Amino acid sequence: MENHALLRVDFNFSDLIEIPEVGRASGMVIMWIDTMVAVDRVRKTDQELHALVQVLPNHNSWLVSAIYASNYVTNRLTLWENLRSMFDNYKGPWLIGGDFNDVLTQDKKWGGRNISRNRTSRFWLCINYCNLIDLEFKGCRYTWSNHRNRRHGLILERLDRCLVNEAWLELYPLVMVLVEEIGESSGPA
Repeated sequence: MENHALLRVDFNFSDLIEIPEVGRASGMVIMWIDTMVAVDRVRKTDQELHALVQVLPNHNSWLVSAIYASNYVTNRLTLWENLRSMFDNYKGPWLIGGDFNDVLTQDKKWGGRNISRNRTSRFWLCINYCNLIDLEFKGCRYTWSNHRNRRHGLILERLDRCLVNEAWLELYPLVMVLVEEIGESSGPA
């Protein structure tokens, strides 16, 4: 799919903000129904979409950030810096979700090599700098697999997550992430 316009029509959304697919990367999209939600685009890069959201008619606005982190570590360093910059410039409720292409702790990985503490520490530094909380999840423990069997090097990882700040959690204290099935990667790790 060249862009997400067909999905918007299929699911009866009235508007969208997108980053179109490039190569094997499927892109990102935020869709909404404009009679229910007001959305203002704040910023977008090849790894992130940021939008200010207000549930109508009179709810507080909050920032939503959709993430599709690069498969390349050096590009993710730019993402971590961009998220820190967003934190420095926005002090309201904030929800960040998507594929971060990094595993935070060894217990979120099965098979393959151990996680890189250097890579993980950079992600942790970003999370801590931004005072983010990893939302509780229910369902499948992992969000990515190389789809091999155990005898041929099966690897399972939790790359996708939702992070929020305290202000967002105060608005939605009972929220939980449901992970239904494992997805596929869009390229090298």
